Amino acid sequence: MQSLRSRYGSVSFRQKIAKEEMDRIRLKAREKMDEVNHVFKQLPDKLILVLRNLNQIRSTIRDHGNLIDRHTIMARSAILGARKYETPQRLIKDRIYARLELFMFDLILFKDRTERWFKFKFLKFLVIFGYMSKETEKLVEQFQ
Repeated sequence: MQSLRSRYGSVSFRQKIAKEEMDRIRLKAREKMDEVNHVFKQLPDKLILVLRNLNQIRSTIRDHGNLIDRHTIMARSAILGARKYETPQRLIKDRIYARLELFMFDLILFKDRTERWFKFKFLKFLVIFGYMSKETEKLVEQFQ
């Protein structure tokens, strides 16, 4: 039986919850798991393959220390893939539009990063001159 941890030690479910309540919890959990399984069975096979591959990629990146920004890479790939057709030859117009959209995406990311950098430096400036507390600075640094 799974146990709960508290400040005062370990307390088992059986000591705190009545049998009827435990049966009701188990029944609800089974119902929810049946719903989840039903939803997963309705997913297309290709989508499940994509989800599994994404999990594998995340795992590999985590093992190597999160050295890359996977969200940016996936977004860039999606932008280029949105203009891709089933035929091997892409029209010149589509290539130009894809590159223009990719440039706009990179420009927006650059603007966002620059804006966050200036805000962070401004907050550090406020801490240096005593307009903001050191505790707030530590909170800000966590989000840097």
